[in-house]
Amino acid sequence: MTATEVTRIVVVALWAVATGVLVRLRATKLAAITAIGTVAAAVSTLAAALVAHRDLSSSSADRLHLLSGVALGVVGAAGVHLLLAMPDGRLQKRGHRMLVAAAYVAGVACGAAAFADRPHIKWWLLSLAGIVGGALGVALSNQRYRRANPLEQRSLQWFGLSIAVAVEVCIVVLALHVIADWPSSISATAISTTSIIALGSSASASRRLSARVDRALTYAVSFTGLTSMVLVIYVIVVLSFGRSLSDGERSLLVASMGAAGIAALAYPIARARLEVAANRLVYGERVAPDDAVRKFGTRLTRAVPMDELLLQLCESLRKTMRLHSAEVWTGSDGVYEVAASAPHRARAPLHVSAKALPVTARAGVSGGTWIEIWMPELAEGRVAANMRVAPLA
Repeated sequence: MTATEVTRIVVVALWAVATGVLVRLRATKLAAITAIGTVAAAVSTLAAALVAHRDLSSSSADRLHLLSGVALGVVGAAGVHLLLAMPDGRLQKRGHRMLVAAAYVAGVACGAAAFADRPHIKWWLLSLAGIVGGALGVALSNQRYRRANPLEQRSLQWFGLSIAVAVEVCIVVLALHVIADWPSSISATAISTTSIIALGSSASASRRLSARVDRALTYAVSFTGLTSMVLVIYVIVVLSFGRSLSDGERSLLVASMGAAGIAALAYPIARARLEVAANRLVYGERVAPDDAVRKFGTRLTRAVPMDELLLQLCESLRKTMRLHSAEVWTGSDGVYEVAASAPHRARAPLHVSAKALPVTARAGVSGGTWIEIWMPELAEGRVAANMRVAPLA
């Protein structure tokens, strides 16, 4: 038996165990979907094994070969069905039910077309159908996730985490096969990754595993995207050589890919310390001067006194824009007072006429001439040409 055949048998057994676990956890509707996929996978595996290892007539071998492809198409359709039915096994919308029915029809058709000409198999057709169906299923499943209650979201997070890990493994294996010719059989590895999804579907139905894994799911999705980006860049680099790589070059390329991945993983951990070091070097402080401005809205929602927030805002504006001084005026009914200033200075209350109030409220950042016309009291004792005001209503 080949490695692919052994892998298919093991994966079918794992999915059968996962189906049994779902039945035990009383997730019978999900178990029915996984049972369809498991039986179809078993039929495909058995038919392929009979064609490969039994001395059959040409017509019998052709029929079994076609049956293997049709069953494989049903497996893919069951995967789409599972995506749309998570986390409780129900298809909530009529459009989803129609889509699942279309997926089974398309799966059977694609499987039959791909396996129609024995011994040749149109893997590109199955891959294309799988990518389209998977992308559509994930998109619709994500829509359901956003509408789900917290308990359903936890179940979907476990399932989504298993899909993200499986996709990550497939991407890495495909890249290693293309660049380093290892592993020799990517089909066996790709099939084995579905066992991760079997574990995820079982975990999603367990009440004992109701802890949130949203942070782990976020990291897994981010890492999968990062891996894809790194691999695309390396493929472009390899293609730019205009020739195939030697064994030594392949080993070096794989090592450099690993180094790039490790560096990307380490950067978020080191980012905070690097930011502090850079701010100390450039500004002489732990945080950048404009930090208070950028986070002013966020700090408003916290239990921080308004006087302190306004003072931080003044100091930040003064440092960031290199101003001689910065002031924040607050008030109502045309009477305004200095709420905060850097450096601290006492100022007389500012009176704005009823005629000038609508103009000042709609004004943007204005300079000396505007100040002298509409707010002359503000320019008393100062050079108006050096002043700028910005109303915030």
